[in-house]
Amino acid sequence: MEKDKSILIFGDSHSRAFKGISIPGYKIDLHAISSGSILGLPKLSSHLNISKTILETSKKTPPEFLILKLGQVDIENIFLYKKYISEKDSFKEKEFTDRVINSYETFIDTLKANKNIKHIAICGITPPAPKSTAKIVNHYYHSMVSKMTKAKAKSWNHIIKNPEFLKDLEYPNRISRSIKFNSMLKGLCKKQSIIYFEVFNDLLKDGIINKEFEGCNYHIKGTNHTEKNQPPYPKVKQLLQDALASILQNNPRDKPSPHSPKCIPFVTPPHHIIFKTIPHIFSHQPLPYNLYPIPIHQLHLY
Repeated sequence: MEKDKSILIFGDSHSRAFKGISIPGYKIDLHAISSGSILGLPKLSSHLNISKTILETSKKTPPEFLILKLGQVDIENIFLYKKYISEKDSFKEKEFTDRVINSYETFIDTLKANKNIKHIAICGITPPAPKSTAKIVNHYYHSMVSKMTKAKAKSWNHIIKNPEFLKDLEYPNRISRSIKFNSMLKGLCKKQSIIYFEVFNDLLKDGIINKEFEGCNYHIKGTNHTEKNQPPYPKVKQLLQDALASILQNNPRDKPSPHSPKCIPFVTPPHHIIFKTIPHIFSHQPLPYNLYPIPIHQLHLY
């Protein structure tokens, strides 16, 4: 009997959405690291040591697929901390998001040079939750000052009345930043010729987070720290399980050479995925960026 292939999933607390996923022929290990950020990845030594943990785990258990789900902490928590505290006089949103993407790219380059890792995939961030600004003002504030002394934290409590801060927490602005960030992740994956997938739109209803998936604090249901030892939320689990299954259907046995064919998914109604092989399309010749939408989730193979 063939041994199950390894899938390693690393991410922040929001990656707990992958809890309980099971796919025949694969052993899936989830490593959800609370407060994990992309900005910390290029550092071989940091508070959370995420990059070191990923590299060491990949050496012990060489994965068929390494899946990264990071960015939510960067685009929500760190974004606010930089803008209103640590870089309040010089913060520029584009420079910040570019810095995050560049950090991801630096780490992806490291991973691609690692012979223990066969395939790399990036999962986009999920929609922000909850919808209510009032529910999250204090939560974000306490997140921003959590490492400060009580006296220093108190000196920053004026932030929660700052009109610009409150505007940044309005749902249309939060979801807009999330959509823009996922678009940047797609572009990065295209450039790096690695897989990108997301279930963002499947968690929305009428353009905002579906109340069914709205969880505690700023997490979707089933991913908050109070739920880490509880069963996954069934519908979220199914969405991500379907997404992974679609990726694995197109799982080549070995890393493609610069002259191997590349598979791009095309969709035929109602919900069938056919993989059509198009030869000689690689990093030196960019793949089509706007692929046909795939039912259930969005999948891009670059």
